[in-house]
Amino acid sequence: MTQQIQPLLKEIEAKLPSLMLQLQNFSRMWMVVLTALPGLIGVVMGSIAILTDRSATHRTPAFSMQN
Repeated sequence: MTQQIQPLLKEIEAKLPSLMLQLQNFSRMWMVVLTALPGLIGVVMGSIAILTDRSATHRTPAFSMQN
């Protein structure tokens, strides 16, 4: 069983240094992970706000000030 796993481990070990270079600092990685979701929520809510604002400007008012 170990002989079957060894080639797989060598492949993972070969990719490990590049992964370590990309994630040099774990706190930086956690900052990215923790801010990704609020950022995505902000983008979605901002897009909805822009779209609803644009659609509201094309509507006719429910009542007019004219007599």
